[in-house]
Amino acid sequence: MAHVEQADPLLSLRQATGVVQSQVRELHSRLRRVERAVSGGAATLDGNAAARSPERFWRHRPNATTRLRILWLENYLDCRVWTYYCDLRRAMAELHTLISIHEAYATPPSLIVVGPRVATGVASAASPLGVMRSRFANVPLAVVHNKLYDDPREFTGDFAEKMKWTRALGAAVGFTWLRTRHAECTATSGVPFYWMPFGVDAKTYGAYAVSPPLKPLPQPYDVGFSGAANAKYPVRLQALAAIQRMADLKAYISSWTNGTLLNRKGYVKQLAATKIWISTTGPEQIVGTRYFEVLASGTTLLLCNRPKNPRVYDGLFEDGTHMATFNGTADLEAKVRHYLAHDDERLRIVRAARALVLS
Repeated sequence: MAHVEQADPLLSLRQATGVVQSQVRELHSRLRRVERAVSGGAATLDGNAAARSPERFWRHRPNATTRLRILWLENYLDCRVWTYYCDLRRAMAELHTLISIHEAYATPPSLIVVGPRVATGVASAASPLGVMRSRFANVPLAVVHNKLYDDPREFTGDFAEKMKWTRALGAAVGFTWLRTRHAECTATSGVPFYWMPFGVDAKTYGAYAVSPPLKPLPQPYDVGFSGAANAKYPVRLQALAAIQRMADLKAYISSWTNGTLLNRKGYVKQLAATKIWISTTGPEQIVGTRYFEVLASGTTLLLCNRPKNPRVYDGLFEDGTHMATFNGTADLEAKVRHYLAHDDERLRIVRAARALVLS
């Protein structure tokens, strides 16, 4: 980790993600470049160069620094639905003081963070921020973007307008969970954008993990799935159809469609009661939160699709070591039956995944 001569507001982003995330690879090295550039250092903000030399950020632990005053701008969050957004904000609040708009007008903050719920719905470069940016012209601003793709089946705003909006705000840096588009975001907006993988609260999702030689608690379910299942996720629909055809197996399927989604406590318990959990990449091959939750479980094997872009999983986890991948429904069925028949091999991968999360 580079030596920082003085507390920089953008350091708070690195620290907060250090609390909530245990699988981030590249954010550390990229934010270090931002820190030095904002404070007048010689580092460039070349996101592509940073991507070519990722550091193991998940090994970084927050260090003691001045507690900063941060204005975190976010729309209303129902934490039963927007769980990860709430986790990210709570992580920031553990390390720094999150202040209200009224408090910010009284005493300017050290940093402004535009949360993902605000940025997601931007459809015009003229979309309001919610505060007078001119009042905080000298305060660094970071934007956390989600859903940087255009899909007529859901409201995701407008990509080009989001980039213009980000530039118009005078943002110092932008973040996206899409590994496939951060370089395009930088080129389009003129603002340095960086890929920030999702992460996980390892303590919450590993509540039922046990250490060898102990084995997990009884797992009556062979295979499970939870999450959205609609036309936006064609690979997911094919995977679920394949699971349902394996009538001899006991499966647990919960989705927005059938209205059976569990609360977090129930989901963690169900995850631990299931031997294999299916997850697939989403739009723009996004690697969602479910991946990391299963990896952290210490009980359940993650089985996910092999993406078209082979780089999507690079630096996150390894096939056959921390999880298993399938290529088509026939391969999915073969992998499910293989790992159910070879439980020692399944548990070896499960434990390696948990160790990766905690490393």
